[in-house]
Amino acid sequence: MESLFTYIALFGIATARPIAAMLILPVFTRLGLTGILRAGIALALSLPLVAHLGSDLPALRSMSAAMLLAMILKETVIGFLLGLLFGIPFWAVQSAGDIIDTQRGSSIAYMTDPTALAEVSIIGTLLELMMVALFLAGGGGDLITGALYQSEQLWPIMAPFPKVAGTSGDLLLGILDNVMRGAILFSGPIVIILFIVEVVMGLISRISSQLQMADLSLPIKNTAVAIALPIYIIFFIEQARERLGDLRHVLPDLGQFLQ
Repeated sequence: MESLFTYIALFGIATARPIAAMLILPVFTRLGLTGILRAGIALALSLPLVAHLGSDLPALRSMSAAMLLAMILKETVIGFLLGLLFGIPFWAVQSAGDIIDTQRGSSIAYMTDPTALAEVSIIGTLLELMMVALFLAGGGGDLITGALYQSEQLWPIMAPFPKVAGTSGDLLLGILDNVMRGAILFSGPIVIILFIVEVVMGLISRISSQLQMADLSLPIKNTAVAIALPIYIIFFIEQARERLGDLRHVLPDLGQFLQ
């Protein structure tokens, strides 16, 4: 019975890192992987790790409950940071879609996302799903798996909690800055088009005061976005590939947080 509890504790520690990453990473939340599905994937990812931790079973048996909880907390924090760094481009495009929907006057047309149980914008959802598709088509699954296993080499499961860098606060603000800069970059072309439409409508309303441009602005803006969107997709794909390529440097970025 003691051996059984030891293996359960080992699996619990080994699955904490991938579960924490999947809880925050939009690739998994957008695919609707919740509950048993998420736990099953995390368990499958942890099996190779458990196979290499057999020699650590005696040390695990001698650990107190508080020590086991501390190790699970350590793995959760590392997994959370991995998910945070991998999620930057996805949150950037979602924020870009929110900006576009706000500028075209369709923020009232938000829909409910059943996976997140929250209201999301239409274009934001479209762009994020396109980013997820590009990520998975470009071998993103292998990238996430490789990053998880390489992080185990840098910060082993049985090792003590790594030292947190003193500049972690600035680095977290840098993540927010990257998300916002990405949102402005991705939304920029459509926002510029909508700004030109606004200027033209303002000039028309000055020339012909009989036209109620306030009533026509919403259909005109949405028509402009619908016409520009197919061309914008070309720009989006190029920028998305560049942003997703930056995810190959996630582990060096994580090393700035944990030493």
